[in-house]
Amino acid sequence: MNVLHVLSGLIIGLLVGCAQAPSQNRTLIGVATPSVAASVLFTHTDRNTITQYYRHHPGMRGHKPSHAKQGHAPHTKYLLHQPLPPHVVYNRFPYELERSMPRLPADYVRIIIGGDVFIMNARTRILYDAIWGVY
Repeated sequence: MNVLHVLSGLIIGLLVGCAQAPSQNRTLIGVATPSVAASVLFTHTDRNTITQYYRHHPGMRGHKPSHAKQGHAPHTKYLLHQPLPPHVVYNRFPYELERSMPRLPADYVRIIIGGDVFIMNARTRILYDAIWGVY
C-alpha cells in the first residue's frame, strides 16, 4: 500500500509540473517510432548555440534568398507548418554547428534562409520551427 501512495504521488507531481510549464505559444510537434521519440523544435539551448555560433563565425552565414523583396519582414515569407515553396533555395547547417546539436529524427534537417533558421522535413519541405533574424 505504501508503494501505491508513493507512485500516485509521483504521477500527480508530474502532472502538476507539466500543467505549470510555461507556454511559448508554440505547437509541439513530435515524431515517434517504436524505437525513437523526439520533438522537432528548437530548444532554448539550441537557440543559444546557434546565435553564439554565428556571432563567432560571421563568414558561415547563409546566402540571402534571391527572391526576397525589399521592405518585407522575414517572417511573412515562410509559414510554419506549411511547405517551403519549391523555388526557395536553402543551405544546410555547417557541419561543425550541426554536430554540436542534438540529432534530429530521420528526414528532418536544420536549414538557413537569409538570416533565419528553420527545422524542416526534407521529404515534405514542411517547416516545423524557426528562429527569425539570427543575424
